[in-house]
This record gives sequence, C-alpha cells and structure tokens, in this order.
Amino acid sequence: MPLVPFVAAFVPFSWSCYIDVAFLSLAVAAFSGVYCGRGGPFKQVALAKQTKEQIVTEFRTHESDTGSPQVQVALLSQRINGLTEHFKTHKKDNHSRRGLLKMVSQRRSLLDYLKKTDIERYHEVVNRLGLRR
Repeated sequence: MPLVPFVAAFVPFSWSCYIDVAFLSLAVAAFSGVYCGRGGPFKQVALAKQTKEQIVTEFRTHESDTGSPQVQVALLSQRINGLTEHFKTHKKDNHSRRGLLKMVSQRRSLLDYLKKTDIERYHEVVNRLGLRR
C-alpha cells in the first residue's frame, strides 16, 4: 500500500507523518460515523429530524403540539428502541446503558402521569406503541 502524507486538523503540525492509505480510509470512515471498531456501523442515538417530525405529527393532539406527554413518550420510545439495538452489538457499553435506564425511567414517569390524569390517552399511547404485551 502506498504511503501518503497526513496532516489532520486535530494533530499539531510537527506530528505530521506518513501513514498507510488503508488506515487513512478507515480513520475517515470512523470519524464520519460509518464504521464501528466492534464490527458494525455506528448506531445513531439521536433521532433524525425527519423521524422526529414524523413522530410528532403522528402523536400530537393539536397543530402546534410538540411537548405533550404522548409525544414525549413516543420520542423516548423511539430512542429506547435504537439504544436497544445498539446494545445487541455493544454489550459492555455501560455508559450508554445508564442513559438508557434514565430514558426508561423518564418514559415510565410520563406514562404514570398520563395514567393518573387521562386513562383513555394512556391506553391509546400504550396500544399504539405496543408497550404492554
């Protein structure tokens, strides 16, 4: 493999060196979020804007609703499902697992609030998201 001069923005100029092209392509892929060192692609934890807008429009109660409990539960459920997939590959990622447990707790609190205030909306959200089996 040919060696190419490499000067990165995060490396001081005095550290510029020659590196392997295969390593460079792997490094670029890793920094761009395409490749994960544990054998698979990176899982995107934050929701994409289009996905978030779709969930908000699906669960909102009126035209300008973005923060009702139903919407928040739906968004949290989507993020929880994404992290659950992430943990199938990254079993030892305990830092992200803590975030997952916080999200599950937040969703549980929102569902308790819905159950206490409006039982019909609670049942509707639970059925639409398939949370109870």
